[in-house]
Amino acid sequence: MTLSRCSNNSTKELRKQILDDVNWDETVMDGDEIVCRYKTMDLSKTVFVTKISKTTGRKYQSSKKVDSLDVRWIVSHSQSRANKDNSDIDRAVEKAKKALRSRGSLTSSRGYRSLIKVPKGEGEPSLDMKKIEEARRWAGYYAVCTNLKTKSSQDIMKIYRNLWRIEDCFWVSKTTLEARPCFVWTDSHVRGHFASCFISLVIEKYMQHVLKQKIRDITCDEINAALRGAEVALDDGNPQMPLYLRLYPKEGRFDSILRAFSLEPPCHYETAQSLCKKLRLKDIARPKSCTTRDEK
Repeated sequence: MTLSRCSNNSTKELRKQILDDVNWDETVMDGDEIVCRYKTMDLSKTVFVTKISKTTGRKYQSSKKVDSLDVRWIVSHSQSRANKDNSDIDRAVEKAKKALRSRGSLTSSRGYRSLIKVPKGEGEPSLDMKKIEEARRWAGYYAVCTNLKTKSSQDIMKIYRNLWRIEDCFWVSKTTLEARPCFVWTDSHVRGHFASCFISLVIEKYMQHVLKQKIRDITCDEINAALRGAEVALDDGNPQMPLYLRLYPKEGRFDSILRAFSLEPPCHYETAQSLCKKLRLKDIARPKSCTTRDEK
């Protein structure tokens, strides 16, 4: 399966087919209102050899052809997306106007600076009205290229929209779980490291799944912050009965998480036995400083 988003950097003929308002083959309605329209285009995509520049080290596409693939372009258009795209264009235009007034750096071709036309010879920089008009023509359009033949247009779009879940798993693995960099070298240690990271990822995603149903307004960052901040400290003022002092605020996010999993939040002070009972732990390793004289 291959899925990729298509840009508007395509041939003139293909752009004309996409913008053609008469060949839509599927329409989603909400009463009398058109929510989204779909069209499918069967095309042949040429595959070129990819090389690496010796000077810059970057990849670039050469002119040497390797093969051609039969693919489908699923094009969609919705008014809600068009409204969002036009709002983004309006903000970019305002930033471009501000840059022109402040005489800031206009050499970059990215972001709002791409809407500024800088003359090569004499003359003042100005808004590129032709580029702005072209951007508004494409407002609301979205295209995906795929080799899936049996899925409907709506199913293809649903699959593509869910790809963010894969990206989210990679982000959590690299940041929250710190899977990279990997400070082990042998094969067995590397496999063990990433196996433990994967198990941790599964546990975290399961926690999110459960908590989203019971605590709707909780975010992933709040879950991680609550787990990291949930600490208790040993108060060994009385060696005969060591107590554990709760260090995090009461009735915070961590207490809500505990209740969501049918666990009882600890009080300000807890014995080892009561803490194990509330959190359903088998045992808490008692520090050596709490070992009694008889045990020695």
